[in-house]
Amino acid sequence: MFAGLLAGTAIPLQAAINSKLRLELGSSVIAAALVSFFVGTIVLFLAACTQAGALRSLSSLPQQPLWKLLGGPLGAFFIFAVTFLTPRLGLAALLSLVIAGQILTSMAFDHFGLFGLIEQKIVWPKVLGALLIIGGVVVVNFSNELARLR
Repeated sequence: MFAGLLAGTAIPLQAAINSKLRLELGSSVIAAALVSFFVGTIVLFLAACTQAGALRSLSSLPQQPLWKLLGGPLGAFFIFAVTFLTPRLGLAALLSLVIAGQILTSMAFDHFGLFGLIEQKIVWPKVLGALLIIGGVVVVNFSNELARLR
C-alpha cells in the first residue's frame, strides 16, 4: 500500500515538471510529452538491460493483439492531457478529477472482471467511497467559490 501511495506522489511531481518543461520548450505540450516519454523509454530500456530475459521477452510482441498495445497511446494521452491541463486547472483540481476518473473506471473494470481482472462486484461501501471522492472533487474544484459563501 505504501508503494502505491508513493507511486501516487510521482503523478503531481511529473505534472509540475512537465508543465515547467513545456514553458521551456516554447509552450509545446507535444514536445514536453515527447521528452517525458523519450527519457522514460531510455530509463526503462536501461532497466530492461539489467533484468535477465526482459528484452528477449519482447520477441512475442508481434503475436499480441493490437488492443494489448493501447497502453502506450493511453499513457501518451495521459501525459499530454496532464501537461496541457496543469497550468489551466492547477494540480489539485486536475488530479482530483483524474483520481475520480480512475476510481469510477476501476470500479467498472473490477465489477465486470474486464481485461482478465478478478471480478469484484460493486457493493454499497464502494459506492459510498466513490460518492465521497466525487464530493471531494466538487470541493477541490469549487473551493474558491465555496469559500466566498462564508
